[in-house]
Parts: sequence; structure tokens; C-alpha cells
Amino acid sequence: MKRYYLNVDGKNFEIVRTKRAPCTSACPLGTNVKAYVSLIAARRFSEALEVVRLTNPFPGICGRVCPHPCENECLRADVDEPVSIAALKRFIADYELRRGLTPGYSKKINSTRMTTGWSVAIIGAGPAGLTCAADLARAGCSVTVFEERARAGGMLAYGIPAYRLPKDILDVEISAIEAMGVDIKLNTRVGTKPGFNELIGQFDAIFIASGAPRPRRLGITGEREVKEGLNYWDTFLAEASTGEGKNPGERVVVIGGGNTAVDCARVALRLGSKDVRILYRRTKKEMPAFRDEIDEAEEEGIKIQFLVSPIRIVHEGGKISGVECIRMRLSPNKERDKTGRRIVVPVPGSNFFIPCDMIIPAVGQELDTSFLGEIKGPGLGSSGFLAVNPRTLETTLKGVFAGGDAAGGPGNILDAILSGHRAADSILRYLSGDKYYPVDQGEFLHAGEFSIRFALPPVARRLDGMLLSPAERKGSFKEVKIGLSEFEAVEEAGRCLRCGFCEECLECVGVCDKKQLIIEPLKKGRSAKKKLELLQVPVELHRKVISEGGVLIPGSWGKRISAFTARVDEVLCRGCGLCEEACQYKAIQVVYQGTGTFSANVDEDACRGCGNCVSVCPTGAIDQYYFGSGWLERIPSEVLRPSPDEPIDVIFACRWGSALDKLPEKYRKRVLQVMCVGNVGMGDIIKAFENGARFVTLLGCGVERCHYGSGFSVARDNINRVSSVMKLFGLDEGRLRLIDNPDKLSP
Repeated sequence: MKRYYLNVDGKNFEIVRTKRAPCTSACPLGTNVKAYVSLIAARRFSEALEVVRLTNPFPGICGRVCPHPCENECLRADVDEPVSIAALKRFIADYELRRGLTPGYSKKINSTRMTTGWSVAIIGAGPAGLTCAADLARAGCSVTVFEERARAGGMLAYGIPAYRLPKDILDVEISAIEAMGVDIKLNTRVGTKPGFNELIGQFDAIFIASGAPRPRRLGITGEREVKEGLNYWDTFLAEASTGEGKNPGERVVVIGGGNTAVDCARVALRLGSKDVRILYRRTKKEMPAFRDEIDEAEEEGIKIQFLVSPIRIVHEGGKISGVECIRMRLSPNKERDKTGRRIVVPVPGSNFFIPCDMIIPAVGQELDTSFLGEIKGPGLGSSGFLAVNPRTLETTLKGVFAGGDAAGGPGNILDAILSGHRAADSILRYLSGDKYYPVDQGEFLHAGEFSIRFALPPVARRLDGMLLSPAERKGSFKEVKIGLSEFEAVEEAGRCLRCGFCEECLECVGVCDKKQLIIEPLKKGRSAKKKLELLQVPVELHRKVISEGGVLIPGSWGKRISAFTARVDEVLCRGCGLCEEACQYKAIQVVYQGTGTFSANVDEDACRGCGNCVSVCPTGAIDQYYFGSGWLERIPSEVLRPSPDEPIDVIFACRWGSALDKLPEKYRKRVLQVMCVGNVGMGDIIKAFENGARFVTLLGCGVERCHYGSGFSVARDNINRVSSVMKLFGLDEGRLRLIDNPDKLSP
């Protein structure tokens, strides 16, 4: 979504929507989860993908390896289970790929991209570096990414096995960034050729996104003396990713509790090991690896020993024979470390020995700064990673920025993407001389207070994709999870409760003609031009400007007819009150029906047809209409007034995509706009004929472009039924038409 800033007394303030859906608030990237899930439910898959790509350049990747904090906040869990948001994200990315469409941020990027003349070097082609590169390229910068390995992707390419992230998915999404003009130089290590000093002289700014590729040592007895049988996670996973992995031996011990440790164990199993176990010094509850990854590993036969820590590597002549361990217990004082987890202490005298052929330590990552050479800086922080300004990500060297694991320490893919976005924004501000930086995200994004107050919907099974059987999984590197089918994706998206007040799809901006209240967003740079955008309209201002009520029909017709009016189905309504909260015109209220039930009631004089109540209704009890009972009295009399000189042609036209501006002038005064031609019932059509219409035409969007999915098909069914009635009474069926293009109207 666009970011708006308001300038008051020379100070810039960012305007942030409150009471957003909790899933959207939980996403570090601010991805509009509610919007794209709603679009999937409406089968508008391409538009859903565009929503994701506003903030996330890797939907196919994140759909597979994202930690999905959004699902942790999903209120559907209070009914049965959270919506499978990550699986839905994966579906729309795979849907595009299966149809051979070209992925990218937007179809318009390359055609609208400007050129700034600024050049930026990025060190590292991981998710942070590539995200930053994409943002800068879209802004018109010349971007060169230096990657020391033979493949771009960083940990995505060399640290996540193919059974979780197929490499063709990675390559496709990286190629979309390259297509934006980003130059990725592979097999090019900064520090050798070119040197870091050379980059400073050649580029206007530098972003260090080199990651933290060096494995942390165990620091236990025997580690340095081992010559055979000790393979750290980075080398082990990289060899497996490039097809060079070999059977590590019958018995393998992996040390660690994160996703990397679980990946190492599952890879060892796939390479031929028979006895694979993970040693973790805390409990299963505190294990940082994804819960489903842990469960899948155990299903495949991997043993996980909790509250166990290695203290000595046992070897004979430099070849590993096993590891000596000690049992641990949680601190009796309930002390916690800086991560909030309980401190563990060894149990005296509990030593034991585990024989093995290979040990794979996976206990952490460290920064490799050798590429900096002899240059003084950037400096290191107390944690051992690059020290940066927390707001700008600039290092101690002017014009040199750092992010991702290199600055923040080991994180997940969302942390890396967010870091890339922030770095790109800071670099653009630095290059343009703009000294204003937005407030850190954590300071203004807060999940609203939500509670499920309406009658709960029926329990529906969560669809999250199918897993291959354990036997199939451990025998190959084939992707273990099968994505959702189109039917399953639509069904799963339909489980969404639509929390919050607004889908933020921006459709209202495209069709609303009540643009009274405006605000100007500040563009990057000092020479910002004003651009007017629609925001919410206060009731008082709305009533003052639209004093006559109703909606002004766009174009030169100048007629006013009754606005879209909300209509409530009392059978479906549960009296939850969400619509009342969402209505800014105080046009809908929940009232007692006298039968022990409550239902929403619409004041048609106050209703402005904005659709807010429709978007928040959890049971589908509210829709919008022009007609309904007494609709004919609402139509201006001149529309259906008989005229001997001009026969009456009535056109019911969809306001979403029926190209009303292309209508010949003589037809315009006979047009009645509707939300969808599917809303035009048989009675509406017959009434038009009864009142003197010569022809009745339904002008819609067509089957493929229908905003509501099936509206055009419903209209066709209604047309067929009315035609049958006309035929029965000997009337000319040619007087009734359904078209999807104004050019098909007779002259």
C-alpha cells in the first residue's frame, strides 16, 4: 500500500491505518494479507499476487519457507484452525508459474521506470541484497550485485534443501529481479577483485548484505584435533544443494535446535544415513525450528534427544568415533537468557557416550569480514556483527549501508526482506539529500484489539496441502509438500473471517466519484509534486458537499439517482454490530427485533452506498443494490418517459469494467448503473418492458473479467429465463440483449 505523509509545521508525520486485520498487523513486511486472501476467494489470482508483490518480491519462496507469523494471529483459530495463509501465497505464485506467465513486481515496471543516474553496489545476492536491488532498480538506480558463489540466493540457494525449496522456484523469482535491470555478477568475491576500496570509488552508495556465512564452533574438547568426520552445516548443506553431497556414514549426530539443524538431519537421511539423531540442550517446546519441520523429521525416523549437550568429541587418530554428552535440566530458579528462554544447567554425573561416524554442528552463524580487506571500518557492534544506525542502516562509513544477517545477526527470510526494503529507502534518501527518515516500524504498527463477537461460522477443515508419505520423503529430495489446487485455494481463502474494516484493495478509488477529502503524499526528494489521493470522507463534509444525496453519475449526463443502498438479509444477520462500527455515515444500526434476536437495520436516506458494511459482514448478510422493492420509483422519470421521437432503450450497465465512457452519446441518458449485471433480476427486466422500453440491454464485463466471478453467468441465466417468457407470449426475444462491449450496441 502507499505510504502517506502529512507535513505540519515543517515536520513529517506518517499516517498509518489503525484497526487493521491482525494478520496484516503481524506481518513484518506489512503485506496486506486480508486483501490478497479475499482476492483469492474471488478467484482473482493475478490481482492477489500483485498485492503480495507490493511488499514481497519472493511470494513463491515465502509461501514455502516463511515463518508465517500472520497465522499465529489469525482469529479463525478461535473457531477451528488458522487460515493457511502461507499455502495460499504459494498457490498464487505457483499458479502464475504453471501458466507460463512472466513473474515480476508489476507488468508496468519496465515501461514506467525512470533513470536517476545513481549507481549502487550490493555485496551479497541473498534475500536482503536482492530485495534492496529490486527496490532501487524500480526507483531508477543502476544496481550491481556482487555474489561470490556460482548461484544467487544466499542461504535460500545453499542453506535450504530442495525438498523444502525447489531451486527452479528460486531461479524464477530471482530472474524477475534481473529482468528489472539488476546486474548480478556471480563468482565475484569482493575483497579480491574488485576490492572494497574500488567499490567506494566507483559507486554512489554501497549496501553490504553478505550474510553471516561462517559457522559458529562448538568450543568443546577435541573439536580442533578432528581431521575426519566433522562437517559444519554450511559445507554440508552447500554440497547437498550443488549435488556434491555424499553419504555421511551410517550414524550421524547433528547438534542444534534450529531449522538448519533439522535440515542437516533430514539431508543426511536422504544421502543414505541409517541412524540420524539431533541433540538439543533445551526442551522441545523451546526448540526454535518450525513445528511442522520437527514433526516431519520425527515421522521420517530422525531421533531428537532433548536436554542433552555435547562436551567432548571423541576421535581416534583424528577420525571421529563418537561424542561425549551430558544431560541438562532447566534452571530451578526459572532464570531466562536474553532471548527469553529458560536457562539450562548440566546435571552432574550424567555423562554418556553416543557412537557416530559424523558430527554436524549447527549452532549458529558468524560474520565474515575478510572482504573488507585493510579498510578501517565499517565497525562491529557488541554482538560481532556490523554496527549500523538502527534507523538508517548506515555504517560508520558514509554512504555504506548494511543489513540482513550481516548487521542484525541470524534471522529469517522476512527479517532479510524487511532489511532490504529499509536499506533501499535509506539509500534513496541519502542520494537525494532527504534527511527525513520514517519512524521505525515497531513504533507505529500495533495490532488492533479484535474479538469474535458474531455467531461463529461452521467448522471447516483447514486445507494446507498434502505431504508425501515418510517413505517417499526420505528417499529423495523431491519437494515434500504438495501445494493447494485451485479449488482448495478458493475454499481455504473462503474460511477467512474478514477481520478489520477494509480490504484495502483500492477498488473504491477507481470507481468512487466523491473525492472531496484529499491528502498529499511526499515523494522522495525535495522537488516533490503534489498528487491528490482519496481518503475517508467525514460525515459532515460529505453531507455538506453532497447536499442532495445520492451518487453523481460520471460523465456529461449530469443525472442523480439513488445511491447504492445496503440491504440486510435478516435470516443471515447475527446482530454482531461490525457493520455499525464500520459505517461512517451512521446509516446502519443493530436493533432488537422483539423475538429475542438482534438484526441490522439500514436508514436508506443516510446510506451512501460505500460498501464498508458489506466488506466487514462475516456472514454475507449485507449486499448493495439499486433496485429491490420500489426500485422503479427511484429511477429519474425522464429515463423511462415515453417519447414519440425517441424510442426508449434501457441499459443496465456494470460500473466495474463495462467501459461506460465508450458508450455513444445517445445511449448515455438511458443508462442505469449497477454493482453487477448479475444483480438485475427477471422482475427488473420485465418492469422495464412494462414501462415502455423498446430494448433492454445488460452491459457487463464478460465471464473472464467479472469483478464478482460469476455475475456475468448469472445475468446470462436471467436473460435466458426472460427470453423464454417473451417467447411464450409471442414477443421478440431480440429486444433483450446481454453484451460485454459497448461496440456491440446497434447504431
